Amino acid sequence: MARQEAVAGYVFILPTILLYLCLTIIPIIVTFSLSFMDYDLVKPSTFIGFDNYIKLFQDSRLGQVALNTVLFALMSVVGNVGIGLLLAVILNRKMPKFFVNFFRFSFFLPVVIGYVYVSIVWSNLYSTDTGVFNYFLSLLGLEKVGWLTNKSIVLFSIILMDIWKNAGFFMVIFLAGLQNIPAQYYEAAQIEFLWMISTSLRPASESMKLPPSFLPTQFEYGNYLELFQSSIPFLNLFGNSIFVTVIVTAAQLITCSTAAYSFARLNFPGRNIIFGILLCTLMVPIQVTIIPLFIGMSSVNLTDTLLSIILPYLTSIFGIFLMRQFFVTLPKELEDSAKIDGAGPYRTFFSIILPQAGSSLSALGIIAFNNCWNNYFTPLIFINSWEKMTLPLGIAALRGFMGSGNLSAVMAGVTLATLPVIIVFLFAQRFFIEGLAMSGIKG
Repeated sequence: MARQEAVAGYVFILPTILLYLCLTIIPIIVTFSLSFMDYDLVKPSTFIGFDNYIKLFQDSRLGQVALNTVLFALMSVVGNVGIGLLLAVILNRKMPKFFVNFFRFSFFLPVVIGYVYVSIVWSNLYSTDTGVFNYFLSLLGLEKVGWLTNKSIVLFSIILMDIWKNAGFFMVIFLAGLQNIPAQYYEAAQIEFLWMISTSLRPASESMKLPPSFLPTQFEYGNYLELFQSSIPFLNLFGNSIFVTVIVTAAQLITCSTAAYSFARLNFPGRNIIFGILLCTLMVPIQVTIIPLFIGMSSVNLTDTLLSIILPYLTSIFGIFLMRQFFVTLPKELEDSAKIDGAGPYRTFFSIILPQAGSSLSALGIIAFNNCWNNYFTPLIFINSWEKMTLPLGIAALRGFMGSGNLSAVMAGVTLATLPVIIVFLFAQRFFIEGLAMSGIKG
C-alpha cells in the first residue's frame, strides 16, 4: 500500500514537475549561465567571466534602481496590507447594505481589472494639463503637479496606483480570515465601473474636458462601433483571449489540484524537498526567465503562436499552495473509509477528495482566469502579429502613439475587455470568498 501511494504521489506531480523543469528551472539555470557570457541573441555566445557583473556594479544607476525597487516594494506592501486590513475591519462590522456594496466595488473592482487597463485610466487622471487630479489642485489654488514627469514624485504616483489596484484583494483575504463575512457582501453589486462606462459614452472631444463631469452631456454610442471598424481586429483579439484563458484556467485546475493532493495527502520520498523547491520559484519573476524562454520558443518555432503564451502558465505554484492548504484541512477519516472500501489513491482523489474542493477550485479558477485574461507582458514578448494578439496588447495599441488615440474609444475597449472577469467574479464570488476562507487563510 505504501509503494502504491508513493507511485501515485509521483504520478500526480509529474505534469507539474515536467512543466516547471522545462519552463522555469532550466530557464533559471540558463539565465545564470548567460550572465557570464557575451550574447546578443544573434552572434554565438562567448564566455567573459564576471565582466557583466563588474559593468553592472560600476553603473552609477544601479544604486538608484535598487533604492527605487526597495521603496516600491516596502511602500506598496505596507499600503496594501494596511488599507486592506482597515477595509476588512470596516466591512466586518454591521452597516447599511448600500454602504457595504459601494465599499466593495470601489475597492475590489480594480483587482479584476488588468494593469494595462488601470495604467490607461490613471495616466489620464495624472495628465498634467487635462488630468482630474491637477484640476482639483487648481481649484484649491495650488500649482499643477507633473505626476508622471517629475522625477521626485513619479515613483509615489505609481505606488498610489498600485495600492488602489491591489488593496481590495488584501481586503478579501483579511475578510476571509475574520470568518465573519456579512451576508450582504455576497450580494450582487449595484455600482460597476461607472467611470469607464461614462467615458466610453462621451464624444472624443469631451473625454478630457475640464471641469470633469461624471455623466456625459452627450451620449456617443459610436465609440463602441469604432472598436470594430478600426484597423485593430477587436473580435479576433477577444477570441484569442477567450481561447488562451479557457485553456490555461482548465489546465491549472487539473495540474494544481492533482499536485496539491499529492503534496498534502500522499507520502513519498522527497515530497517536502520538491514542494520547497517549487515554492522557492514563487520568488522568481517571469522577467528573469523570459530571455531563455524566448530562445527556447524560437528554437522550436513557437514564437508568434498562441501556444507560446499558454505553455508557461499551464500550472501555478500559487494555485498548488492554495489547493494544498485546503486539502490538509480535510479529516483523515475520509481516506481511511475509502481504504476500507478498497479504494486506491486515484479513486480516493477523484471520487472523495476532489468533490469536497468545489469552493477552493472556484477561487483558483477565478484567480487563474483573471491573471491570464489580463496578461500583458508575455504576449508582448512572444506575439508580433495581429492575428495572434490578445486584448491587452490590442487595447494598448488602440491608445495610439503617446496616448494620441480616441480616449473614449479606448475606454469602450477597456469596458468590453473588463466585462468577462466582472461577470465571472459576480457569478462565483461566494465560492471565491469561501475558497479563500477554507484554504488555510486563518493559519
